[in-house]
Amino acid sequence: MHNNDSYLTSEKEKWREYVYSLLSPESCSLLVDKDNNLQYKWLELVGKDAITFEQLLRTQRISEDKLIGLSYNSQIIEGCKLKYPNIDFHCQDWNRFCNLYKANDIGVFIFDGFCAAHGNNLEISLANTLKLVNRCRKHIGEVLLVINTDSGITKRIVSKKKELSPKEIFKESIEKVFKSSRMPLISSKVIDINTMYEYQQSKENTTMLSCGIIF
Repeated sequence: MHNNDSYLTSEKEKWREYVYSLLSPESCSLLVDKDNNLQYKWLELVGKDAITFEQLLRTQRISEDKLIGLSYNSQIIEGCKLKYPNIDFHCQDWNRFCNLYKANDIGVFIFDGFCAAHGNNLEISLANTLKLVNRCRKHIGEVLLVINTDSGITKRIVSKKKELSPKEIFKESIEKVFKSSRMPLISSKVIDINTMYEYQQSKENTTMLSCGIIF
């Protein structure tokens, strides 16, 4: 779950700008129209007051009815529904939602799960995500998946693989799940570490790593 204060930092807002920059008519012509507006649904974990969606809506690139917010905290979801009655909020964890969602209309997946996105948790969550990503990609023709995670956990993994950097470990972890998916366009996907985004989550003094992948 998000620490809501983390979204009030300038570094986190810069990360959001990085995410928005991935969605341009040049790079995602099927997800974004010529006026830079998003055409399909956007899925993301939310915290109290859905601050991430507040920031996104300020860009005026997407309407409330295209947003899907998840949290397993019912109080958070009820508060978000009161604030944004036209947004589709679900009191579910990420894995359950990906397994149960029936439509094929999500164009943007923001998996901002912090420490959940490493090791066994990464493999389980990403495997479930990829099933829905692949289904939506087949219908839409293009999907963006953004994975954001705590680099500190990567460093602890690196202690066992000292020859690899945190970015290389992150790349290796993601590509391992891609390869095991047995979905042709996903299993062959290669991550370029030079396109990763790294920033300080200053209030927690945490270094974050983010990777945006277009399928």
